[in-house]
Amino acid sequence: MEKDFVFQRKIRKVNLIGQVLLKKNLISQEQLEAGLNIQKSEGGLLGNILVGKGFLSEESFAMALSSQLDLAYIPIEKYNVSREAIKMVPRNLAEKNCILPIEKTGSVLTLSCADPLNVRAIAEVEAVANCLAVPLIGTRSEIEKAIHSHYSS
Repeated sequence: MEKDFVFQRKIRKVNLIGQVLLKKNLISQEQLEAGLNIQKSEGGLLGNILVGKGFLSEESFAMALSSQLDLAYIPIEKYNVSREAIKMVPRNLAEKNCILPIEKTGSVLTLSCADPLNVRAIAEVEAVANCLAVPLIGTRSEIEKAIHSHYSS
């Protein structure tokens, strides 16, 4: 559990994603307020809401999140996904959490995640794969497409 505490402490030190998006001029103050109002009334992740409303692209959001969290953004279609990594995580777990295992090196499994802050999902992958899981950032549509492609073949 020490790892979770350290990871959560790191998260608290970063700016809120809405502020990052404003600072990078990816959205306007009005768009942020609209997204926050929707989040307050309907729930959901702010990034998903802003992308769903067409205020910014998935890629722009992923790159801003990468900057915010200091985690790499991996465009999956340009990456050679390891068959060994795919076999370590059941399809239902990958689909449920929008996670794609992309590479295993030693006892470390690298994941592309639509939500790299989902500590519960990462812990679940670690338990199933019996190794340390390292999250990187991917877009939801890329991950969903890759899950369909890699788990069907």
